[in-house]
Amino acid sequence: MTQTRSKMIPLFALGYILLVWLICGFTNVSGATVGATEAYKNNCCRKTWMEIGYDIRKAVCCENHLYPGAERSRCGGQAFNPEEDTCCKVENGYTKTAVTEGLSEKVSSCCGLKAYNPLNEICCQSTVVAKPAPKAHCCGQEAFDVDKQLCCGPTHNKTILTRYSSDHLCCGNNQFDSKAECCCLIQNALKTQPISSSCCVKESARLGTKAHNTFQELSSQSTVVDKPAPHFQCCGGKVFNNHTQLCCGPTHNKTILTRYSSDHLCCGNNQFDSKAECCCLIQNALKTQPISSSCCVKKSAHLGTKAHNTFQELSSQSTVVDKPAPHFQCCGGKVFNNHTQLCCGPTHNKTILTRYSCDHLCCGNNQFDSKTECCCLIQNALKTQPISSSCCVKESGRCDEAPPVYNPHTHICCVGCVSERKSEWKPWIDQFYVSHGQHYCGTELYWPHTQICCNGHRHHKKENTHCCGVKAYNIKDPRMKCCAWALHTLTIGHEGQCCGSILQTSMNVCCSSEDEEVLYSAKTGYRCCGHRYYNPSLWSCCAGKLSPVQQPRQNESERVKESILLSVNNLNETNLCDEMRIGTLESVSPHSIMFGNVLKIHGRNGIVTHMASPQILKTPDRCSFPKLIPGNNYLFDEVNVFADFQHNSILQSLHFIISKCHRP
Repeated sequence: MTQTRSKMIPLFALGYILLVWLICGFTNVSGATVGATEAYKNNCCRKTWMEIGYDIRKAVCCENHLYPGAERSRCGGQAFNPEEDTCCKVENGYTKTAVTEGLSEKVSSCCGLKAYNPLNEICCQSTVVAKPAPKAHCCGQEAFDVDKQLCCGPTHNKTILTRYSSDHLCCGNNQFDSKAECCCLIQNALKTQPISSSCCVKESARLGTKAHNTFQELSSQSTVVDKPAPHFQCCGGKVFNNHTQLCCGPTHNKTILTRYSSDHLCCGNNQFDSKAECCCLIQNALKTQPISSSCCVKKSAHLGTKAHNTFQELSSQSTVVDKPAPHFQCCGGKVFNNHTQLCCGPTHNKTILTRYSCDHLCCGNNQFDSKTECCCLIQNALKTQPISSSCCVKESGRCDEAPPVYNPHTHICCVGCVSERKSEWKPWIDQFYVSHGQHYCGTELYWPHTQICCNGHRHHKKENTHCCGVKAYNIKDPRMKCCAWALHTLTIGHEGQCCGSILQTSMNVCCSSEDEEVLYSAKTGYRCCGHRYYNPSLWSCCAGKLSPVQQPRQNESERVKESILLSVNNLNETNLCDEMRIGTLESVSPHSIMFGNVLKIHGRNGIVTHMASPQILKTPDRCSFPKLIPGNNYLFDEVNVFADFQHNSILQSLHFIISKCHRP
């Protein structure tokens, strides 16, 4: 009965369209419903290259060349894929660009026109060099270990020295023991002298200050004074005990006060009892006020309960902490440097991250490179996406940038793209088709029973047809592999392993975590720790977390751990279609993982059954397991845990497994 109706409706529609054509004079309405719709369709996301229309989600044009590929972006006049390559730009009067292959923009930094991995490498004077240690700094064009080495000498003639001890410092191109010696300028040359020598007591004419031993003395306003104890500091030209005294006032007018109690803080050149008073700015002057006063109540409501000296302290989650410098701010209950760090996450769960570059911004509890990515809300979770993806408002690397703001009377917004509204579009014609069983696919109309809509593109529906980005494919065809939004045709003997939207080869390694899947060029001895590809001589990995290697061990293989989050999309049919479980992670211990709300899936039989909670997965080697987040859903078997990066809900995951495996 349903099939009969679906055949009759187009005939009825054809007659109605013909009548309208005769009355209104339309000359481009065809007999078939699809053909009629084509006359009015939006051509969503279509641009023109050499008078040829193309979809900006399927290709990119650069320097009058059209490059196919859904994930392509533009680097100057060259097309590249930011999922596996990096575009570097240098501006020196004019702009130069270059593409570094084999290193994704997700994890790279640029050193001039060359991209590098800052986890294992460092950029020194426009030269990429391997890090000798996690705490590596540059010494000219070389890198050195700041814990074990010194970089000494003038800028034009730097020398790397093996540091004898933590007390040794530089003196010209040599080093000296700061506990027993000092560095003096003698006849225009820096030389080490015994700490009791006359030059260690005299002032240095070249430096304008007295040479001093920083462990035993303090240099304050060009005057060297004895340092009675480690907790003594400078206050103007004097020394004060920061345990029993306060150094108050502006920089040009410091005053040392005897601290009445540990609760007393500075307020201008005076001190106040922070339990009974607060410091208020009244008519451009700092004054102490009773804690019950209106200015204290206002400040207390804003900062918490304890009033504080805003010049020297920060109030963070009702806790007053020292303020190291003006550019330090609060992040939850901690202090962070907003020049080099980011404070990310919701109010109740703040995380301090080392900021990779000034282009990096927060996306939930993680950071992203705003030049190559954007932050999208996907299934109520913030996730980073390539800037070329449909969810990103900004379309990068296109011939014609889509305007972020549009006039709905003259343009249409379709799947993140803006297209000009055609004059022949009529609201009544759309309503006519929809009223007879059609639905919208972007701005096109389609028949759900005979067609499938893939991200604004219509395709004829066949048996086992599923969407992969804007394309449609047979999910049971072993030659086809959908990686994120990109559809690939496999060659004979290819395993078909996905890494994000890319098909992995034997020359590449895919490192994956909860947040990212990143493709790297394979390197001997390197390992994955989440989505980071690390050098085991520098870092150790446990449960997706990297830690600096303190001391090299004799048996390197005992320390080397690999921790990645496996993808269910990369399982072969045997493992995917046999018994699998899916559940919500409740907790993790050193030896086991606990799941709740567990369903058992048998994809080949198309059977889903519930299981008693909790379900326990034993983990003899916790370090080899990835970082897992309580509350998130995972698939698992008797040995491993898997993530479904391609789908955003349990229902979608179940549908994928049964659609691919079930043989009725």
